[in-house]
Amino acid sequence: MNTLMQYIGKYFHSMYYVVISVLLIVATVESVGRGFPINLPVAVLAAVILDFSLQRFWLKTPLRVPLSAIITGLIVGTVSVNAPILGTFIAAILAILSKFIIRLKGKHIFNPVVFGVVSVQLLNPAAHGAAMHGSGMTMEGFGPGGFAVSLWLVPLLLFANWRANKLWVSIPYLIATALLFYFSGLANPASLNAQGIFMFLEVLPWYFAFIIVSEPKTSPWVKKEQIIFGSGVAILSVLPLLLFGFYSHVIALVALLAGNLIYAAYRT
Repeated sequence: MNTLMQYIGKYFHSMYYVVISVLLIVATVESVGRGFPINLPVAVLAAVILDFSLQRFWLKTPLRVPLSAIITGLIVGTVSVNAPILGTFIAAILAILSKFIIRLKGKHIFNPVVFGVVSVQLLNPAAHGAAMHGSGMTMEGFGPGGFAVSLWLVPLLLFANWRANKLWVSIPYLIATALLFYFSGLANPASLNAQGIFMFLEVLPWYFAFIIVSEPKTSPWVKKEQIIFGSGVAILSVLPLLLFGFYSHVIALVALLAGNLIYAAYRT
């Protein structure tokens, strides 16, 4: 019994295993009633095989479990669950390649998942079909678990984010996004009663905030820098709406890539 408890404790001591567990639970729950999420194993296998091959045969590193690649595949597969299989496969491949090829002083610059998904969107917009979620008809996502997620799953996302020490990226991002949505008219409560507020909270990009924006290696670790980064990405994502009256989910993703680039330049 003690050995089992020690193993479980060791398992959850690792940020990677915690995030993998949370991502699997969220992907499973959000897929209930929607059929088997074939894009999920496709993305995970593509990411893991490519990452393993590059690590082993290009970088000549020792054999290891590619935990980071598993996470990348899980996120790509989840946010592109409604996309054609080929689009998901290519997005996963590009995500992994970006970590190995697009680097600055030994560190990758762009959030791998977002780089892969945006690249596929730009090459072929039909490869990722946007899907409405819940009551958030103004919020486009990439399918169940994309930008929006069932509110009762948010504590799990929060736990994974806390374990990754990235709360000071995600919380400011969510606060800034909520304010910008409200004052820009992109989304606001139909009323100020409990139901109206609940519907407003439901459209907020919880998954995007707690899992994607706060990706450990492309977002800051220092508290002050995290706050600036999270708030800045939120502002960048809504800026086209404020200036030109135009908004789409792709703009929010491009805003994160821009934030990644600015942060990469800053840390050098």
